[in-house]
Amino acid sequence: MAEVNTFLRGGRESWKHFYTLRSLMTKRYVCLLALSFVTYIVYKSAMKMEERFNTTTPCPGRYHIAFIKTHKTAGSTITNIVQRFGMKYGLRFLLPEPSKTYLWSDRRAHLKTPVNETYDLLCNHAVYNKTVLSKLLKGDTLFFTIVRHPVSQFLSSFAYYSSISKATYLLTTPGTDPLKRFLQNPEHYESLIDFTSYTNNRMSFDLGIPPSAFKDADVTDAYIRQIDEEFRLVMLMEYFDESLVLLRRHFCWQFEDIVYVKLNVRAFNGYRITQEMFELITQWQSADMRLYDHFYRKFWREVGKYGYDFWDELETFKRIEHKINMYCFGLNSSSSGTNGNNSSLTISKTIWNNEFEIDSEKCNLLRLNEVSFTNKLRVISHKIER
Repeated sequence: MAEVNTFLRGGRESWKHFYTLRSLMTKRYVCLLALSFVTYIVYKSAMKMEERFNTTTPCPGRYHIAFIKTHKTAGSTITNIVQRFGMKYGLRFLLPEPSKTYLWSDRRAHLKTPVNETYDLLCNHAVYNKTVLSKLLKGDTLFFTIVRHPVSQFLSSFAYYSSISKATYLLTTPGTDPLKRFLQNPEHYESLIDFTSYTNNRMSFDLGIPPSAFKDADVTDAYIRQIDEEFRLVMLMEYFDESLVLLRRHFCWQFEDIVYVKLNVRAFNGYRITQEMFELITQWQSADMRLYDHFYRKFWREVGKYGYDFWDELETFKRIEHKINMYCFGLNSSSSGTNGNNSSLTISKTIWNNEFEIDSEKCNLLRLNEVSFTNKLRVISHKIER
């Protein structure tokens, strides 16, 4: 400002200050011009992105969906979402045989389907095999799945299959600290049968990567690129709500279709592991680490394309989720089971969803576990086929 004041007052140094001012103003002008240009480009990019991903513009919902369920990744909650969606629209599920909850995992299928029969939805456990699935599902089926950081996924699997489901190979790991003993020599204690192992890069196995590729980074990466090409979305368990917002946008669904209550959440204090144990797990789970790293980076690149609108939708979805969970758990704790007044919960319309109602019946479906829901769908399917 000193240069400006001196020039306005005149004086012997006026022209000197004028040239100084002109130089200064020129630099400022160039900076402002550059800033304006960048702002314009960002604005136009945002407008183009909004036009491309405008959530207020109606788009046809996708009804042919295949969820490839991975182990210990909140897959049961996603399965419930797909099951409710299919039941709502009267879609046909590819279901396992009675008494089974998985379609196949040991090189033989646990399903009976007529020749040349195709289905709308898949959400029960099935090791991914595009060749097999393409013969059973509609031609325009969209595939998606969910992954979790391999260390936490491994620890969750180790805890569950050594204490609850009790996989034989884990029960035979000796010592007072089976986890530490296992990590010292995992190949020695691992199951000899690949499909019965839940601690050897299980997410990769579920997504069709053969165990023979686990130690070969180049081969693993080739399979990961194939998964990337064939799957519309890979969700991240650690960012569950963000993943559901992406799912809604990819499939043109409503908030009503993706609301949830957490299922199969068990009290688990976690293992106290050292840095050395952490590194041993990442080494043993090397294929899963490459898988997770690839889709972690892709996930955030995709989120970044949507801009602020994505975060606005996410906050709206979280508020709706909170209301629904409070309502449904209120019903669950009520002695009458009707929250005292038989009233339903109305979720108002937003730019991302139409108005919808949640009542006790819908709450019961939200809380229904996978086995019970699968049996319910079998009954419905049987009635339709009759």
